[in-house]
Amino acid sequence: MITLKQIQLKIAEAIKQSGLTQTELAKRLNVSQQTISHYVKGDIMPALDTFANLCAVLDIEPADILCVTEYDGNGVNKAVGGNLSKTPSTNATKESELLNCYRQLSPYLQGVALNTVQSWANAAPNGARGNAQRKK
Repeated sequence: MITLKQIQLKIAEAIKQSGLTQTELAKRLNVSQQTISHYVKGDIMPALDTFANLCAVLDIEPADILCVTEYDGNGVNKAVGGNLSKTPSTNATKESELLNCYRQLSPYLQGVALNTVQSWANAAPNGARGNAQRKK
């Protein structure tokens, strides 16, 4: 079951990882900086229209913030509306999206994913072969 605290934590994480100052974000949302501070601290939740605008400004899926998932029958919980966004985003945003997807996997699949990523990292020291093709 999704809790209000989980949603508040996701909002705070998204704001912190956006790279925007609270003042910049407040101006874009037409709210005060203090209101943004309250969102980050989890003191208050944004109104529905502000939440929708917050997601648009931060370029995040509302389903990710709301912890809305669906079971795909293969042991994987996936975010409704897709996984990684199809729009260009910063590395921090991509890392956040990847982490959110990872957190939605079962513990077994988290282990499989971690082992896979570690094997990729070992095969490409220092990320030098990021676009390398698989050996056949």
